Amino acid sequence: MFLEQVYHIEELIKRCKAGERKAQELLYKQFASKMLGVCFRYATDKMEAEDMLQNGFIKVFQKLADYRGEGSFEGWIRRIMVHSSIEYYRKHHKMMQVVDIEEAGNESSVNPLATAKLAAEDYPAAVAGIPDRV
Repeated sequence: MFLEQVYHIEELIKRCKAGERKAQELLYKQFASKMLGVCFRYATDKMEAEDMLQNGFIKVFQKLADYRGEGSFEGWIRRIMVHSSIEYYRKHHKMMQVVDIEEAGNESSVNPLATAKLAAEDYPAAVAGIPDRV
């Protein structure tokens, strides 16, 4: 049975900065479960949270050289996870368009992509299906 050597966090960070894969794996194992909880706050399901976690750890390892040892290392990772999760959410979820209530009646309900695909002979049938305003 393989026994993992226990490192203090400072030593682990130093070894990760040096590119040691085993140290990166240990760092991941040490913080992954807590950071998955952070990602769940921004995710719609477990798979999405796991994707956010993976993206976050990629950024952690990319930015590890920027860590100056000020403050909590866990807090530093958490901040990266939050920013990475928000970025992931914005990229993968379409935001709803918010329209002011006074302007709601002035909005056009015609989708330009839908009308571009209609042939001229399709318009009478499409218009016939529209109910009269009450």
